[in-house]
Amino acid sequence: NLEVTTPTGVLSGKMTAGKEKKIEILVANTGSSTLKSVMLRATKPNGWLVDYEPQIIEAIEPGKSASSVLTVKPDRNAMAGDYVVSTEATVGDTKVRTQFRISVKTPVVWGWIGILIMATAVGSIYYVFRKYGRR
Repeated sequence: NLEVTTPTGVLSGKMTAGKEKKIEILVANTGSSTLKSVMLRATKPNGWLVDYEPQIIEAIEPGKSASSVLTVKPDRNAMAGDYVVSTEATVGDTKVRTQFRISVKTPVVWGWIGILIMATAVGSIYYVFRKYGRR
């Protein structure tokens, strides 16, 4: 038997579009025999970069666990929202899938640019009414 989780058991997180984040993954052997050549793969949204280090775990003794680092980088053009990155650990005919829910937010700079555009529009309208007023 095989189990994939994180050290804290939390399978969700927050990220900023275009910024890389590392997540520690624990692969536990809950069976009674040694697992050899455990392969880790991920299914990701389009444009995202996802990588494991190491991608293949050589051996996991019964009752023990091994760790791998999952590096996730959302597309820099990703819209704010919730996304799913599915991980899969395979050894022989056994496959275990775990889903990570990732909440992506956009960089704060775009909010400030939006506020600046709105302030410019309001200021321009105010200027036009003050200059030309009622005629």
